[in-house]
Amino acid sequence: MPKAAWSRPATSGRASTPSRRPFPASSGRSPGAAALFGHQDRGRTAYDIARDGEEVELEARPVEVHSLAIVETPDPDHTVFAAQCGKGTYVRAIARDMGRLLGCRGHVSALRRTAVGPFTDNDMITLEKLESLCHRAAAGEVSLADALMPIATALDDIPAVAVSRADAARLHGAKPS
Repeated sequence: MPKAAWSRPATSGRASTPSRRPFPASSGRSPGAAALFGHQDRGRTAYDIARDGEEVELEARPVEVHSLAIVETPDPDHTVFAAQCGKGTYVRAIARDMGRLLGCRGHVSALRRTAVGPFTDNDMITLEKLESLCHRAAAGEVSLADALMPIATALDDIPAVAVSRADAARLHGAKPS
């Protein structure tokens, strides 16, 4: 479950009035500029188009936000949220949209993914620990394979479909329609 620290600028002494409208959690979101790398238009990435000075309009697409909860408010200008959302959700776009609803600018100052598919933060190791394991493995002190999960683990939540050899051959030669 990603955790995001979202900030808003100070309101220059006046209190902002919160919106009474519900936040549209499972509706279309236009990705922010960070999403430009993954989009293509006529063979050019949206990032390249934007770098050439052209206007890039990314279409809103449906997203799933299963939960969005306040974790803490460390000071009047920062709030930490925990979000559980579906794939393709741009958490930065949610922060931007929340800011707009509140009449300020919302942005993400820190983002930490705590779960991806079947993996949670309990399965994660730090980059420093991985580097240490690599050095120790190179020195023959440990086996790197013992510290890593088998590749099949990544496929555990993907349903398997059994096919005959003949069906496999037809699928292998199939062309997308």
